[in-house]
Amino acid sequence: MKRSFVIGATIILAVALIVMGVKISQHTKYDNVFEEIYSITKTQETNIKSHEDKVYTYEVNVPKEELSNGIDRTVTTFHFDDDERLETIVIKGDSQLVASYKKGSNALVLNFTGNEEDKNTLHDGFYNAVVVKWFNERASRFSPDDLGELIITETTY
Repeated sequence: MKRSFVIGATIILAVALIVMGVKISQHTKYDNVFEEIYSITKTQETNIKSHEDKVYTYEVNVPKEELSNGIDRTVTTFHFDDDERLETIVIKGDSQLVASYKKGSNALVLNFTGNEEDKNTLHDGFYNAVVVKWFNERASRFSPDDLGELIITETTY
């Protein structure tokens, strides 16, 4: 009786380890944190909807009480249609920072317009609204100091 229990438990454990190994080997590895953010958000938002209620864009507004340094508005929009990208707009007065990441590109494009004195504040607002928030809410193989393979391009208008 005891011997058959040990054999049965060993077989169940072996099957469980094989299943876990297969799941781990199929786990998606993202090149950078923005690819991770986009892909996981898309999976969450599109899988919970029926076909009629599919989400093709998804917006996340940072609540006013979480904004600091005079930032008026921060909104991140996820585009799940053919133009797969995430875009964050940070606004302070007449200044604006638009950060865009296109899925699979490994490039983060930052477009700044407005008063040069607001530039660092808007960069910090973007970083806090997207990157820091992500690490506070989820486990990730990336960290705030290591965002993965990412080329950051900045333009000023």
